[in-house]
Formats: sequence, C-alpha cells, structure tokens
Amino acid sequence: MNKTAQIILLATCFLIPNLGSSEQSDPLLQDKLLGERKEAEQALDLVLANDGSTRSVDLFMASASALKQKRYVDSAYLFYIAKFRVALDNELFPPVGTGGNSPMVLCGALSQQLGTVINPEIMRRPSEFLKALEKTKNWIPEVPKRYNPGWEYTAKQDVSKAKDNLKKIRSEFNKGMGGLATLLNKPNYFSSFKIAQAYNMTFDDSRPSKEKYDEAVAKMTQIEKDSGIEGMFYTPEKESLNASTAPSVYQRELTKEQATSIASKYLSQQERAEKYEISGIVCDAPTHWDIFFDGINLSGKHSKGLIRVDKKTKEPSCIHLK
Repeated sequence: MNKTAQIILLATCFLIPNLGSSEQSDPLLQDKLLGERKEAEQALDLVLANDGSTRSVDLFMASASALKQKRYVDSAYLFYIAKFRVALDNELFPPVGTGGNSPMVLCGALSQQLGTVINPEIMRRPSEFLKALEKTKNWIPEVPKRYNPGWEYTAKQDVSKAKDNLKKIRSEFNKGMGGLATLLNKPNYFSSFKIAQAYNMTFDDSRPSKEKYDEAVAKMTQIEKDSGIEGMFYTPEKESLNASTAPSVYQRELTKEQATSIASKYLSQQERAEKYEISGIVCDAPTHWDIFFDGINLSGKHSKGLIRVDKKTKEPSCIHLK
C-alpha cells in the first residue's frame, strides 16, 4: 500500500468518529481495528462474523483495517456492503439532518476516500475481485431490535420495504461490477487495464506515455464493445462515447438556472443563503452528477467547491469545499 493510500486511510480515521455512536458498537472496536496486528485481526474477524448487523461506519472502518492487513477480498467485500448498509439505513432510519447536515454527506466522504484506494487495489487482482463480489452477493442484512444506525433519525420505517428497495440497488451493482470483473479476467483486457491504471496513478518516470495510454484505452473500449459489456469506456446505449472520453463520464451544458435549481435541492439552508454562483457545467456520470459552484459565503470569504449528487438516492454523496 503506497503513501497516498496510507494518508487516505488516516484521514478516514478522523472522519469516522463524527458519525456518532451506536448502542451495539464496542466503544473500543475502531481502536482495535487500527491497533496492533493480532488485535486488529481479531477485531476484523469479529466484524466479519457479525457483518449482517454491523452498522455502516464500523463496516467502513473494518474495510480500511482489512486493506491495511492486505486482506483484499475482505476489504472490498466490507466496503461494498458498507455502502449497501448506508442505503438501507438511510431509508429505514431517515436522518433528522438534511442537506449539508445529513450524515449521508459524511458517509459519502468515507465512501469516496476509501473507494479511491480499495477499488484500484482489488481491480488489479481480478480473481480476488470475483471472490469479493461473490461474497457481496451472499450478504444478508439484519436489523436487530436495538440496532442504531449511528445518527439521529425521525422514526423507523418499514423494514421489508427498505430491504426490497435495497435489492434493486444490489441488482444494479451486481450487473455493473460483475461485468467489469468479467472483463478484467480477460488477459488481453487486463493487460491494457494495467497500463491505463498506471498512467492514471503513477507520477514518476515509470509512468506509461500518453501514446501507450491511448492505445490501451482503445483496446479496452473495443473489447468492451465486442463483449457487449458496459465497462470503463463503453456504454451500450451511448455508442457515441469513444476512447477520448473520460471513463464513463461525459459533460453537458446546463443553463445557470437549471444547475442552480438542481444544486439548491441538495445544499443546506445555510449554504443556500450564502448565494453560491453555480457554474452551469455539470459532470454527468452514470451514478452521479457533479455540480460546481463558487461565491462569497456569509463570513465574507470566497468559497469554491462541488456537490456530488447520487442519482439513485437523490442525496449528496459528498461536498468538496476549496
């Protein structure tokens, strides 16, 4: 694990305690997960043995611990079910906080921070990627009587309905990630993937050239198209996407009024009052929108950032301020 990964995991450890506590959680669990090797291994095994009833914040922490221990299958598995747990608990236990005060913002930040390390690690190990996805398919979420999601909520909703809605999310996840795992287990695709990944994640003399990167992307795109599988560059229903387009992402222009209308639904009341200027340029990805904004906040300071909005939950998964 490189220094960047270690820094991200350290940052994650500072974020996690802010989600609050749960009656079910061992108050020392998070310390144990990041403790000495034997203690961390025991704590991780404990979470895995109770993964169906463990709250999302502890699953995120356990995924970070597993990554630190180089248990890549467990790390990816715990990371994926942590995201499912967030989706389930968000519907089952509607947070009192909304907009920028919603715990979904912090959960989104955790997901993003860990995802930038865990996904590249597991994807460069195709056979282990398949094992992690298989484990994820078999995960059964439980809601014990005294379960607490880790945030203040209005009133507990119908469990069966929440689980049914989660099935839809899991089905889409299995289709998308399963297709990607199938592609990565093709030797010719994986060899090109390694070049593309090295180009995007290496910044020293060993970094592949732009020419090599473009060749790799073209090969990956063609294999995706020939296989009829939506991957990193090819989307069956969007034939117009090509190798020069960023992975699964394209831009579209919105009028200032349209972008402002979208963003204002997800910014907190305080942030709305700060009269941010919406740029009108939205990065439209299959799973989310990125809406950029800048302006003068209430304290008189210039502020820039973006709000990432999850298309499924219609909630902000993260807000970045510069």
